[in-house]
Amino acid sequence: MVDLPASYHGGAGGLSFADGHSEQKSWRDPRTKPPLQRGLIIPYDNPSPNNLDVAWMQERATRRE
Repeated sequence: MVDLPASYHGGAGGLSFADGHSEQKSWRDPRTKPPLQRGLIIPYDNPSPNNLDVAWMQERATRRE
């Protein structure tokens, strides 16, 4: 995952979609919401195989099969 989703609201994030609806998602995999520390840069090449949160986002996004 290159860009981690926001998790400022109790480990959850709000996503808005092109059709106008939005959903609040509580992230379940700790790789989706690593602890934030001042001055710590989270690497962009963070592998996340079998991440249920990634699967959830893929089910709701436009993507190639």
